[in-house]
Amino acid sequence: MPEDSSPESEPSCSNRMKGSDVCKDLLIENRSVEPLELLVENENDEIERLQLPNEVVSETKKPAEEDERVAKIDFRCYICGMREMVHYFGKTPAFVKGLQFRESTYVLRDPFQPPPPYRKPKAEYFVAIGSHCCGCHKTVCKDNECSFFYVNTYCLPCARQQMSNFPLEIQQKLHKQ
Repeated sequence: MPEDSSPESEPSCSNRMKGSDVCKDLLIENRSVEPLELLVENENDEIERLQLPNEVVSETKKPAEEDERVAKIDFRCYICGMREMVHYFGKTPAFVKGLQFRESTYVLRDPFQPPPPYRKPKAEYFVAIGSHCCGCHKTVCKDNECSFFYVNTYCLPCARQQMSNFPLEIQQKLHKQ
């Protein structure tokens, strides 16, 4: 039966390092390579100490329901069926500086711009997606085939019904659509 070998009596090198210069130097000096072991009295306390403070974590990671950068309003045009999640419905979106719409509008942040930093005021680009028809109050998009704007947004069926109420120039534009 072979003698019990202790790490102090016989130098050890992994199979991968057997031929390396580091291993040869260790064998010559009669030292062994031992795995590194961290001495920590309470592992859970050490993990907690190394974690970020709660206020830093709460600023960087917000739930989607609290984050205004996440689109939460479902927009759907009743004529063409276009469906999109938008960021805002109203007259004065907080993320667009110095602009107020004449009517409540569905507004989407520009999807081609990176999202702004959380809670940092910054003027942004936007896309006005649609509004409610002032005649029938149904949701319509801003496409020429779905809606018409003159003082307010009208869906095309309501605009054609009320065509006689519009000025002649507007009636001609409406005929072209």
